Amino acid sequence: LIDEALAVGDMRFQQKCFRKITDFRQNGKTIIFCTHDTSAVLTFCTSCIWLDNGIITVLGEPADIIQKYLAWNNNEAVVSNSEEKYTTIQILRDEIIKAKHLWRNISACSQFGDDSADIESVAFYNEDCKNIHTINAGEKVSLSIKIKFNKELADVIVGFIVKNKLGEFVFSTNTFVEKFILQPIRANDTTVITFTFVLPNLGNNVYSFDVAVASGHQIDHKQHCWKYDVLVFNTNNPHFQASFGQIFLNSSDVQITQIEHAE
Repeated sequence: LIDEALAVGDMRFQQKCFRKITDFRQNGKTIIFCTHDTSAVLTFCTSCIWLDNGIITVLGEPADIIQKYLAWNNNEAVVSNSEEKYTTIQILRDEIIKAKHLWRNISACSQFGDDSADIESVAFYNEDCKNIHTINAGEKVSLSIKIKFNKELADVIVGFIVKNKLGEFVFSTNTFVEKFILQPIRANDTTVITFTFVLPNLGNNVYSFDVAVASGHQIDHKQHCWKYDVLVFNTNNPHFQASFGQIFLNSSDVQITQIEHAE
C-alpha cells in the first residue's frame, strides 16, 4: 500500500521509490497506489478507482478514468465517451465563442491584477473542436481566452504559460512576442484571443496553464489580470520510455558523428 508519501522528499528519494514500485510489479506483486499524481497512475497502474470523499465515483482503465477526473478538475461535467461525441464537430473559428461545451468555468481560480480586465473563461480544444485533457506530443491544439475589459486600454498583451506539476515554467508565449497587435480596446468590450500551436515534444506528465492580460510591452507592462492553473492536461508521448527530461528532441533533428582514434 503506497500513499501520497511519494509526493515528498527530494528527486533521488522519489526515483528510488519508483524503481522499487517497478521491481514489485515485475515480481507479480499487487500494489495499491493512493495518489493525485495522474502521470504516475498512467505509468504504473493497470486499473484505477476514482474516490470522492471515500465513495467510488468510477472504476476502469487508468487513461479513461484520468480523462474524466481532469474534466471534473477543470469544472466540466463528467461524461461518458459517447456523450463527448458532439453532433457538430466542425466549428468555424469565429463561432468558438458560441460553442458553450468548450468554455470552462474558471471563476474559482486564484488571480491578481488591477481589475482593468477580467479573464472570464478559457477553452482548450483540438482540430475537431473537442475538449482535450490528454494530448499527444506534436498535436495541433488551440487555447482561447475570453476577456472582459472594464476600461479603455492601449498596447494590450495577452499570453499564457505552461507549467509542470512542480510549478516550473515549461514554455510560454504572448501576443507581443508573436507580433500580434490587438484591435483598439474600449470599456466593456469582450474579446476572445485564440492561440493555435503544435504541442512541443513534452514528456508524459501533468501540466497546467496560467493565462494573463496586461498592457505595455514585454519588459515594462502593467498586469490587469493573471489567473493561475485555469486548466490541467496530461501528455502522451510514446518516446517517454526511451528518453528522459521534460522536452524531447525529434530523432530527425539530431545528427551524431564519431571521430575515431581522437587523441
